[in-house]
Amino acid sequence: PRDRDWSGLSLPWMAYGYGVLLSPLQILSFYNGVANDGEMVKPIFRKISNSSNNKIILNPSISSQSTIKIAKSLLYDVVNKDGGTANNIRSSSYKIAGKTGTAQVDYTTENVQEDKSVHELYGTWQLKKFMGKEYMGTVRTTFIIDEQGKIENIIEKVKTKDHTAQIL
Repeated sequence: PRDRDWSGLSLPWMAYGYGVLLSPLQILSFYNGVANDGEMVKPIFRKISNSSNNKIILNPSISSQSTIKIAKSLLYDVVNKDGGTANNIRSSSYKIAGKTGTAQVDYTTENVQEDKSVHELYGTWQLKKFMGKEYMGTVRTTFIIDEQGKIENIIEKVKTKDHTAQIL
């Protein structure tokens, strides 16, 4: 793009997730839209899951169906294809798709994220330890979404080794 705020690295870095600022809830909503064949619904938080279907549709089609099909295939392969970056959580009981990530953040600095309100609201901004240092940062968290797009369960401090057992 010819936008003066973009450098020549902006677009390639976005492919890795760098330079894109989204809250965990926004990311969750996006992937939920991919899983629902392009329909993005408003997340609803409840202590107890119920089967009522009172979903609020934010966007009936976040992308073309051909793009959704490709995205679903790529996300499925991350978990289910030999050599996929999350194939250690593959399950014969459940169909699982996923996206592994990269980060280019110096978590040892105090000013990782100026506005931590979204992280604090959903409990993902917690004390962490790395290489003998303690700091505040985003804790890996899995949100289990039911068929109506509501959060059914939250698993904090996710570790990939035993994650399949945790969610099943």
